[in-house]
Amino acid sequence: MRPADSGAPVEGQGAPVGASTEAPCATADWSLVREIGIEYAEPAQDPGELPLRHPVLIEPAGGGRHLIVDEIGLEKARTVRIECRTFVVDDCSRILFDSHALGVEDGYGCSLGDGRVALLRRSTWEILLLDASHRVTGRIDLCAISRRMPRAVSATPRGTLLVSFVDAVREVDIVELDLSGGQLWYLPENVTSVGCPSSVRLSEEGNVLVADDYLHAVFELDREGHTVWRYGKPKNPSSDPHHLSAPKFVASLPDGQRLIADSGNHRVLLVQGDRCLRSIAPGDADLRAPAFADRSPSGGTLICDTGNRRIVELDAEGADLRSWAPTLARRRSFSFPRSIEVRDGRLLVADTAHDRVVEISEDRAEEWQAASEVGLFWPRCARRTHRDTLVVADGRNSRIVELERSGEVRNEVHHIQDSPWQALSDPHDVRMLPSGRLLLADSAEDVVAEIDWSGRVHRLVGLDGPTRLDDPHSVQALEGGHLLICDSGNSRVIEVDAAGEIVEELTSLTSGPHRSRLHRPRYAERLADGALLIVDSANNRVLAASRAGELLWELSSIPESPIAHLDQPRWAQWISRDELFVSDHSNHRVLHLRRSEAPSRAASSST
Repeated sequence: MRPADSGAPVEGQGAPVGASTEAPCATADWSLVREIGIEYAEPAQDPGELPLRHPVLIEPAGGGRHLIVDEIGLEKARTVRIECRTFVVDDCSRILFDSHALGVEDGYGCSLGDGRVALLRRSTWEILLLDASHRVTGRIDLCAISRRMPRAVSATPRGTLLVSFVDAVREVDIVELDLSGGQLWYLPENVTSVGCPSSVRLSEEGNVLVADDYLHAVFELDREGHTVWRYGKPKNPSSDPHHLSAPKFVASLPDGQRLIADSGNHRVLLVQGDRCLRSIAPGDADLRAPAFADRSPSGGTLICDTGNRRIVELDAEGADLRSWAPTLARRRSFSFPRSIEVRDGRLLVADTAHDRVVEISEDRAEEWQAASEVGLFWPRCARRTHRDTLVVADGRNSRIVELERSGEVRNEVHHIQDSPWQALSDPHDVRMLPSGRLLLADSAEDVVAEIDWSGRVHRLVGLDGPTRLDDPHSVQALEGGHLLICDSGNSRVIEVDAAGEIVEELTSLTSGPHRSRLHRPRYAERLADGALLIVDSANNRVLAASRAGELLWELSSIPESPIAHLDQPRWAQWISRDELFVSDHSNHRVLHLRRSEAPSRAASSST
């Protein structure tokens, strides 16, 4: 185990002692104790600036103006996002047009170059054409073009529009349309090389440039759908310069070079052919999940620094030129953290995209390493065991590994014996039981299982019947052989008995006459007194419920923080009725919260 710089220390905490026994209520007053893993710039936020949430596109709009697309409901990379907002701003960042002013809350726009705007409405399958005064002058009906949901639109150098439609992985259509809605080109149906495009653009040669965050690659397709150029190895994400991780955008430059917004690696790469020329970054802060990069009219680089909720422009030498919205965070120590565990004053974090597990105690942070040829690769979960080791769900390595403090690999399992489920694929949760066996959830294989280190299965849930699972993310052993499973893809939390039959299913929580539905929850745990903690990820909140499924409280906002809302939380630990830790995955931080003695507007959580 070696030292690592991973954020602020944590005060001593005890083991979970159970939930409050007070009468159910829909609100809880939480105060922020500290944010771990994030260092804010000063000032952290200026409310008078352009109100950006998750900027994903900026384009010149003529006359010194720019068009900006801001994703509001930013979710998992491969989820089609409905809520977005398009602005046109002048050179002083004054808003000249706001799609919300048209009553459009799902408007993804692109500039037609002369002040006109094409505005894609995702939920109504149409494109609105706006003149230079931003009045609607025409509509293109997309219902007859594709049955899939429209995701993005871009203007081409030929005066046409390129539209992508995405329902799920490999359920993709890409179409070129003229401004009257006439279909000029369609991605051939036999093309299977596209996984889930984040962006599509037309290159100078008339080919289609695709950034594919599912395949972790960018590529260029000719009109027959053949791949004529590719950067990054498909389905093999990595942080080395010749691999990518969830790229969001690729731009073609006149000199044959390409700019890639390599979102999962928090960088922008300038490449030519199969060579990485350099990484481009502002000097005032680290990039965080950039979603767009292109050449600016002045010859510099425009970058949507999405995770930092701003847009920056660099000059041709890479020096900072200007920023739309202020710098939010100067530095983040975590990258998409997942599991957290607090015990005896020590915080254990699975720092997934940094390929490490970090332990923080008092004023010291240490990194657990695997002292072997194979290091950790996207560890999803890390837990301490009763024998002073760590058991890690090493997701992209498709294994469970037990690490000694020295880094020695004590045990490891990949393959499964004598079972219809033959190998680990992408384990997301693991616990070592008192017997030494492993209880795990394999998200990609849709199973929950109890296995030993030889790979022999002692219990298997999820392959068929009412308990057929979809993307399970967590599992907990309860009394009497029962299991609590967070069945994310089915948007439910279930309890199954020793025979694997469902004895309880929660798809929503009640609060008086109201019902609050779960949406892709990623973690659930039953506490000692029967209360339930649920991380309702796609709803960006943490919930507590009574044994009967009544809502005790909801946490979705942290008003004391410059980043006031949770973004895809993945894990939580209820230390006591008044103490809570939350892994705020897409905000790259861990939150330490304490319940207030008395209600106060500054500390209240939204319901």
